[in-house]
Amino acid sequence: MTTDWETLSKKLGVLQANGSELYSSQSMQALEEILGNEWIEHTIDYFIEGGKGNELAIKTVRRIGSNKAADYTIDVFNQNKETDIQKASMALWAMNEVRMSKCIDFAEIAMKNPQFKRIALSIVRNLIFDNCLAFEEIKLYEILNKFDSGFVEDIAVLKIFINNEFRRYENGN
Repeated sequence: MTTDWETLSKKLGVLQANGSELYSSQSMQALEEILGNEWIEHTIDYFIEGGKGNELAIKTVRRIGSNKAADYTIDVFNQNKETDIQKASMALWAMNEVRMSKCIDFAEIAMKNPQFKRIALSIVRNLIFDNCLAFEEIKLYEILNKFDSGFVEDIAVLKIFINNEFRRYENGN
């Protein structure tokens, strides 16, 4: 397998017309392009189906930081939430591993269904631990406050973590 880096750099807006390259963080997007939608979707489907090696599969998707993977897990969940609870649950577990910040809004929606609350909390928790400062502090508290009393201890720990992270950031540490 070879990659036409010049063409890919142009497609991603990294290579300028004058030949200079922008310092960029498009490497994750480049991996999405190189691997392609078919690979991403197949890998997530494999995880959801529970084949041998499925943990390696989903951890590999996680390493590339794929928004396309996040979108696909949301699509699979939406297609199955009414008809196949097991598949919908596994799609949420895949989202929990993909851990793109765009998933927080979807986890907030999923937590409204009692069957998915525990998984939704896991998604929110992992997003907070991995990307706390990528979110607004107030929004994180609002989401956590929507969980019911069955999660009091988990929510308290997350709020302490959020508070500590934002205070540490404000103090320049």
